[in-house]
Amino acid sequence: MNLNKIAMGSNYTYRFAVINFGYFRSFCLLLFVFAFFTGYSQSYVNSNSFELTGNVQNTDGAPLMYADIHIKDSFIATLSDDKGNFSIEAKKGDILVITGFLMKTMEFPVTSEEFMSIRLESDVELLDAILLSQEKEEKERMRTPFQKVKKRGLGYPTQQFRNKDFWPGDISVFETLYRNPLLVATNGGAIALQRSRGQLGQMPAMVILDDVPVDQSILQQLDPDQIRSVSFVRSLAGTIKYGSLGSGGVIYVKSKNMDNFDDSEDIEPRSALATDNDYVEDLLSLEESIEDSRYIAQLKSAVTFEQAKSIYQQHTISLGVSSLLYYLEASEFFTQWDLLYSHKILSRLFRLSNNNPKVLLGIAYQCEQLGRFRQAAYVYQELMLMRPDHLQSYLDLAQVYTQIGHYKLANSLYRQMLYNNIPNLDFRPVEFQVITEYRRFLSKFRSKVNFQGLPNELLIPNSRRTVRIVFEWTNPLTEFEFQFVSPDKKFYNWKHTAFENKSYIESELALGYMTKDFVIEEAARGDWIVNINRLSEDNENIPTFVKYTLYKNYGLQNETIETKVVPLTKLEDKVMLDEILE
Repeated sequence: MNLNKIAMGSNYTYRFAVINFGYFRSFCLLLFVFAFFTGYSQSYVNSNSFELTGNVQNTDGAPLMYADIHIKDSFIATLSDDKGNFSIEAKKGDILVITGFLMKTMEFPVTSEEFMSIRLESDVELLDAILLSQEKEEKERMRTPFQKVKKRGLGYPTQQFRNKDFWPGDISVFETLYRNPLLVATNGGAIALQRSRGQLGQMPAMVILDDVPVDQSILQQLDPDQIRSVSFVRSLAGTIKYGSLGSGGVIYVKSKNMDNFDDSEDIEPRSALATDNDYVEDLLSLEESIEDSRYIAQLKSAVTFEQAKSIYQQHTISLGVSSLLYYLEASEFFTQWDLLYSHKILSRLFRLSNNNPKVLLGIAYQCEQLGRFRQAAYVYQELMLMRPDHLQSYLDLAQVYTQIGHYKLANSLYRQMLYNNIPNLDFRPVEFQVITEYRRFLSKFRSKVNFQGLPNELLIPNSRRTVRIVFEWTNPLTEFEFQFVSPDKKFYNWKHTAFENKSYIESELALGYMTKDFVIEEAARGDWIVNINRLSEDNENIPTFVKYTLYKNYGLQNETIETKVVPLTKLEDKVMLDEILE
């Protein structure tokens, strides 16, 4: 990993990263043992292979960027560049399986070493459905008693102001909120959630004054001296409670004397509540729904370590090098017999990975689930070398450096992501995640790092018992759904589909991040349910993995962390991923 590349922003940033480069070299030495076991990641390529080049286009002849190209029944894969070009190690007789966003997955035989010009067919039914949905959505924009809204849903963290936080010169609550860097004013003058570059049409935040929904214009009339507190909530609970009206965030205003404001006239408080989201399902848990494969069942039948090793060796011969899920499950199985042998299985998989990012992410997720954070750091380091232009590479490294105690390296990465000064990268689409994680980092490890010059808002320790849920996944083209059920049995769905979240997936592909986080605030505490469902077909050789990380008491000294890795290919129906008990 070249931290000098990260450090080419300002002079200050350059000096900061150069200091930390010494820590990075020490870190590499610490990981030498792991590297010794794994060996250098090298391509598992047949001697008859050659470098196949080609170009992927859509039916109109336009280049198709970020198309996924892989050799069937292998780990060998690549992506097309911004001009649709690609190169991949192949041999005659191989089958190229090519998948593009909003395109049909198609197979093409390799018959020669000549340049391949490939056209993928559009998924016409899906495109038509998206077009109809956009037209319907535009028609369904409505002028409510509160403001013009669009039927969408998001989940975000929160920030609170108390009376003492208002400036003496503030003449309205609007002025105070407008200064917040996380908020912006829309063209109509309303306050909205700060959004990333390229996203249009900010959604105005909903305002709740003393438990009553009001028009946002009231913020310009409220005297700060009459206000007890203002909370800007980008929380999952706000979306579940208020539905589409709360999907742009909710501003809760608590006054000292609500009788001074005639804001409730002609407004029915319950009109803002979400409807038709009552939860009545009774699902199997993840553990109950997933069955062992025939191979894992054979492993579990072993009564001794030697017998289990013999069965595993037979499986590696029959399965070859193309069963990612088997190697990960076998590694986890052998932890009960011998940790070193379990580690060697992951090491073998690492050597056979052909530098496939989806395979390497699967290994890193497995290492984290097993608590092997130093090994995970080694894999994430390799991914950084391979994909220095992916936002996810920096998020993953900052997190894992924190886990293994390399706080100065983590601080360097967070700081540069926060100020968005890593050359040629734009971290604004994951800005809230960076702020949330960096605030937690500084709350727990401030004494370990230099925090001079950071905004005061980042240095205020969290005092609320917050639950934070972070999802990450290995393939941006796989479709799935997360469902959250509140203590009062109301649900909210977030779908990773082209139909529901086309712009989100396009941003993932363009900027290289595959993550989404949700926050449950203290006021919404209780027993929550988290469900997951796969909505599209998955590659059985290299299945999509979803990593679910649950933080309880987020950022506090008694914080707990739990990680689960879900192979989506094993999900036939929606299952209960977790019960978050109070």
